[in-house]
Amino acid sequence: MNLLHTAEFYLMSKLIFSFLMAIVITLSLRYKLSTVATYSLVGGLFVLYIGSEYLVVSDLNRRHDLKIATLTNWR
Repeated sequence: MNLLHTAEFYLMSKLIFSFLMAIVITLSLRYKLSTVATYSLVGGLFVLYIGSEYLVVSDLNRRHDLKIATLTNWR
């Protein structure tokens, strides 16, 4: 992994993290809840958990995929 690739990954990680935080803040304001969602980095995927649902935001070959499913379907 070269330095340029590392810098690109870092910047993309910050962008995706900001996106996830915006979702968490928006939901918490909308539903007036203190804790609406949690998020984590699993491998190369950023996962946002909302109740029993989850939103996966990934950076694969410079294409961003948004997938919504239930935790029971995720392995």
